[in-house]
Amino acid sequence: MSGVTDGSQIHGALDGIATDAQGLQEVSDTQASLMHSLANTCEALAPALQGQAGTTMQQVGEQLHQQGMVFSTTFADHSAKMGNNGQVMDAADSDGSHILMQVSNLVV
Repeated sequence: MSGVTDGSQIHGALDGIATDAQGLQEVSDTQASLMHSLANTCEALAPALQGQAGTTMQQVGEQLHQQGMVFSTTFADHSAKMGNNGQVMDAADSDGSHILMQVSNLVV
C-alpha cells in the first residue's frame, strides 16, 4: 500500500523535525550575534564621525541591536514550537503504535 508507512519512517520524520529546529536555532543565534557585533561597530564609529553622519551611525547601531533581539526572540519561539510539535507527534506516534499492538493482539 502506498499510503502506509512503517515505524522507522515516522520516527525518521520526527527526528528530522527535532534536528531542523536545533540547527535553525543555531543559525538564528549566530545571526543575532553578528547583528550585535555589527551594531557595536556602528556605535563605536559614531563618535569619530561628525554631524549627522555620527548621529545616523548611532541610530543604525541601536536599530541593529533591536532588530537582532526581535529576530532572535521570534526565531526562538518558532524553534520551541517546532520542538513541541515533534514531541506531540512522537507522543501520538507512541499512542498509535500501542493501539495497533492491542488491535493486532485481538486479531491473532
